[in-house]
Amino acid sequence: MNNIIQLIAGKVKGEIEENIIRVLEGEGNLDDIVDSVGEMVNDIGIKTIQAIISELNSIIKKSPERSGKYHVHKGKVERTLITKFGELEFERAYYKNINENNYVYILDELLGIEKYERVEGNLKGDILDKSTDVSYKKAAELSTPVDISRETVKKIIRENGAIGNLELDIGKKRKVNTI
Repeated sequence: MNNIIQLIAGKVKGEIEENIIRVLEGEGNLDDIVDSVGEMVNDIGIKTIQAIISELNSIIKKSPERSGKYHVHKGKVERTLITKFGELEFERAYYKNINENNYVYILDELLGIEKYERVEGNLKGDILDKSTDVSYKKAAELSTPVDISRETVKKIIRENGAIGNLELDIGKKRKVNTI
């Protein structure tokens, strides 16, 4: 855990120094600083989440309760989720239940990640909020640095209910004389 803290501190220090040098040399401005700090914060967020997930996976593997009921079927199975920080890639173990003869990702269950889920829950909520005011594509762009298709946004909306602003006020039809 100390390694991730040292890594973050070093990254922040380096980013500060880099931005100061760029501005003093006339190669940067506030917009550049905001962009680079935003990218750094997203990178730190992803690395922190990866460290937490990796630690949880290790704890599950070493757990005596787990070893009595489950054995490791596959040691490292990759998973990718899209979050508000970007694309989160991590590895977790695939377990076989000794008694019931079924298979499970214990880490996914612990974290509340659904099967085949590609977009993280908080990001889905953010996209739902933004999609009421802007286009589907713009809602995705405002929510995460990762490209999400309009179709994925539509799927998120359909899975999680309707949007309130879709009602149109259709007036009375006019009758037009034919020529």
